[in-house]
Amino acid sequence: MPLGFRKFNRDLIPKPRINEEDLLNFLDSSAPLYVEIGCGVGLHPTDWSLNNPGFRLLAIERTQEKFKKFLDRYHENGSPKNLYPLHAHAVSVIAHYVKDESVEEYFILFPNPEIKNPQQRWIQMPFFSDILRTLKPSGKIHFATNEKFYAEEIEEYAKKAWGLKFESYNFDGSPRTHFEKKYRERGDPIYSLTVTKP
Repeated sequence: MPLGFRKFNRDLIPKPRINEEDLLNFLDSSAPLYVEIGCGVGLHPTDWSLNNPGFRLLAIERTQEKFKKFLDRYHENGSPKNLYPLHAHAVSVIAHYVKDESVEEYFILFPNPEIKNPQQRWIQMPFFSDILRTLKPSGKIHFATNEKFYAEEIEEYAKKAWGLKFESYNFDGSPRTHFEKKYRERGDPIYSLTVTKP
């Protein structure tokens, strides 16, 4: 745990109200596991799962309205078996159900920058230690943002607070999310970032 961070205590996190049996069955599969936090209306997880049939993606969205649109998209695309849409808070799901060193990669694409509450940004949260707990050695966490300060903060905290390898790159494929499409159309810079667990 980095100096100055509060220790994350999963015992204080309530279990989510979900279909536990279905989730556990999905997580117990042998195919490589990927997790997306805050997947919105599901453009990225749906496209990703269709293009990566040999891998599993657990896609978590907390907001009811966005999740409903995600679920519609999921069904419209044939309900891919390797994609598990979950309406829940990612912190509670990961803390209680995702095993140590079981995740290949995480996607955190265009998260809320939490302008007024920086301690709620993923890289600053004590919970980030639990994401690292579940990540395999050499596993990656992919971030995307249109906010320069957010990108700079991810780099700083990844290196200095968490001891992670950091890299930035240009993503020039089709827009992964509706946010990315909007930002590109108006000419905003897109910061694509990856941190890697040693």
